[in-house]
Amino acid sequence: MSKDGKLGAYALIDRHKLLTEPVRIKVFPPKTLAVTVKDEQTGRPLAGIDVNLTAWLGRSGDYGGESKTDAAGRVVFSNIYSNGSYSVSARAKGYRAYSTEFGSLVVGSKNWKSAQMIRLKKADMAKGRVIDEQGRPVSGAEIEQVSWEKTEATTDASGNFEIAVPDEAQNLAWDRRANKSVVMLKASHSGRDIGAVVMVGRADVLAKGVTITTHPAHEVTVAIKDTEGKPLKNVEVEAFLDHGGGGVGASMTQRTNEAGETVISSMYHGGNYSFMTELPGYYPRFSRSVGPVGGEDWENRVEFVLERTDRTQQGTVVDADGRPIVGATVTCSAIRELKTTTGEGGKFTLSGLPASEVLLHASFSQMRGSAPVSKAAGDVVITVKEPVRK
Repeated sequence: MSKDGKLGAYALIDRHKLLTEPVRIKVFPPKTLAVTVKDEQTGRPLAGIDVNLTAWLGRSGDYGGESKTDAAGRVVFSNIYSNGSYSVSARAKGYRAYSTEFGSLVVGSKNWKSAQMIRLKKADMAKGRVIDEQGRPVSGAEIEQVSWEKTEATTDASGNFEIAVPDEAQNLAWDRRANKSVVMLKASHSGRDIGAVVMVGRADVLAKGVTITTHPAHEVTVAIKDTEGKPLKNVEVEAFLDHGGGGVGASMTQRTNEAGETVISSMYHGGNYSFMTELPGYYPRFSRSVGPVGGEDWENRVEFVLERTDRTQQGTVVDADGRPIVGATVTCSAIRELKTTTGEGGKFTLSGLPASEVLLHASFSQMRGSAPVSKAAGDVVITVKEPVRK
């Protein structure tokens, strides 16, 4: 991109070629993308709709933004450079969320269209009521329908609410094993520190509605120690509400004290939670399905043992014919910041691993491969192959 922004382009270039050959990038004037949003059933333009332009695939990572449609249902994004890959999404109350496929809009390609028409579908609306333990209505409670397509609502003075529920095809959350006929609703009230999490059948909540009984929020103590039993202070701890693989933050991230402990509050009755721990020099830990909160098996204390990441792993990256590959990238799936490159003979050394088993990944051009390694594994050989074309 030129300093004045009047010319620019993105280019996806093989790393080896970039290092060994001169590269020429042809630049063009920036383009615009006009998006119009309408009601699918009536064809009426929808004003004030949040439209988001997101950059993908590392080709256009410096741009992404959100804007609202005008009275004509239109919004225009500018300074979009050739070969950048984008997706467009739109969200509005009472409508299903819309999104193009990740990176499907490649600027300047044969399929590129500088005008996008989005027709939003009306969402199925479910009604409900929030009460406290004495059966009194709770006004001002915040309701979240927790799935891939999260929706929100707030209760009125009588504790009533109406919230959009996605259809079954969109109700899969992050984990595609999740029950798509079940909806998770979380009710909370920050001013009163009460809440609840309920799982309800999608058909039932649409036909009959739901009553959510809130309870005082729970607390859980998270204790962290090392493999020798020593408490670890300043460990970052974050809690997540499970919903089939994704998560909604249960509280702000906190850190352990001198005793290696911290107290997580605002744990809502009925919810299943996971905890993520992180401390430089130690292997991060992630627990799943601690709960349901307030149930018979609920324990208000969770303990973690963290391993030091002081192990060094050596190995070799080869292709399908056993030939060593120089310049391949080797990473660890569990510790994202760990990365190295193979040298002469396809050999690599990766430091900062725990003694327990982790998965190492290797990549070179379009070839990929992986191998599990542990302290007892010795040197490892990772074979990379071209993806199978269907």
